[in-house]
Amino acid sequence: VQDNLRMGLAIKPGGTLIPTELFELFPVLKQMLQRRGGDLSGGQQQQLAIARALAAGPKLLMLDEPTEGIQPSIIKDIGRVIRMLADRGMRGGQPMAIVLVEQFYDFAAELADQYLVMERGEVVQRGRGKDMEAEGARQQTTTAAHRTPRQAHGAARARRQAEARLRHVLRDLAEARERFARLLGIAF
Repeated sequence: VQDNLRMGLAIKPGGTLIPTELFELFPVLKQMLQRRGGDLSGGQQQQLAIARALAAGPKLLMLDEPTEGIQPSIIKDIGRVIRMLADRGMRGGQPMAIVLVEQFYDFAAELADQYLVMERGEVVQRGRGKDMEAEGARQQTTTAAHRTPRQAHGAARARRQAEARLRHVLRDLAEARERFARLLGIAF
């Protein structure tokens, strides 16, 4: 666990300490610092992954289905952390921008300031989070969930294509970060 959290500090100067706020956000991690990340439960691994992403103090946090396969009590903990980060960021700093990709409607609806519903890689609905229910976003997502196998296969293919586009964008961002770091003389 400790090594995983240190990996999140890779862009910081050597000797940077793991932010204690991570253990305030996810207390279970402090108890398990010496355990192997792979020995944690699924929910604990998800908390560790989020804490690792937060270690460097990002301004943007991207989460892909953080509730998948997680027990309800940990889903609530993760939701509480996401809301707090969106509202005030780390250590009372600037609010953090969070991109949440989620199929669990109620979780997404609770947290969304803005929302997009996608189908086959295309945006089919968007709006303010507080208007999701009134604008029929639940129905839109339920319709998508009840497709025929052929439709589901097409949706899965579209999702893979969207994921590939996202990986491409993330790769481009990483390359830009590396170029920027070289310009500033910073090593990653």
